[in-house]
Amino acid sequence: MSVLNTQTGNASGAMTATLPTGEQFIAQDVWFDPLGGVLGIRNPAQGVEEFIYIGFPLDIKDGDHTLGEGGTSAYLGSDVSGPAHSGVIQSLVWNREECGVAGKFDFKGKDEYARDFQVSKGVFDIAYEKPASALQRNTASAASAVIVPALKNNTKFNANEQGYNGDRERPTFVAVKQSIGLEGGLLALGAVFLLEYDQNNQPSVKRAFASVNHGLIMADDYAITQLAWAPGRALSFAFTLAFHYNAQPFTFQEGHVDLKL
Repeated sequence: MSVLNTQTGNASGAMTATLPTGEQFIAQDVWFDPLGGVLGIRNPAQGVEEFIYIGFPLDIKDGDHTLGEGGTSAYLGSDVSGPAHSGVIQSLVWNREECGVAGKFDFKGKDEYARDFQVSKGVFDIAYEKPASALQRNTASAASAVIVPALKNNTKFNANEQGYNGDRERPTFVAVKQSIGLEGGLLALGAVFLLEYDQNNQPSVKRAFASVNHGLIMADDYAITQLAWAPGRALSFAFTLAFHYNAQPFTFQEGHVDLKL
């Protein structure tokens, strides 16, 4: 696939699509989700951010897939924002050995005001560095938060999946999710954090998302405290994160991430 290439985020490559307005979406930042998915962010420098997230399980097969089936999802974050209720991922090719994933997508959804929208002619072609630990399922790492109010009868999440992407000395994408034992038919619930580093190699969280059913929802607001960083060994912090899901406000409170690298 031939699309405009970018070198920002935690990956290189591109994501493009036609937005509901007919305007072209060309991502300036591209990210690979180590728990399954790709993320493109447009206009990060101007402060008016739009993003498209395509989520899929780690064991997805190459080929065509119907969104909403088998753990696949899509989300548009823009002036019109919301999850896909129908759509496709087509011509998916994921070379796990060479660390590259590419595909096409189209989807339709509804925003929080029940307005219909469509994202069309989507293409992504992304290469990422092989993470030192793409997915951890051990007791050394932990993450949790209280959810206020309860989201589909879930009053908290306790992550059984903690993943990061990037060098162990500088992880840039941190994902924490609970994918078992959830109420209300949810497949996954958690949070994603994008990190940057200053000239002294000290990390900070520059973007945060709620993760619901393998989709990403950009935080309305978030706060990071008690950040502790031991390069190559551990990263931990406390967080609160406010977001909207199905037009309802929710907040992750008393959140904590303790990631062993």
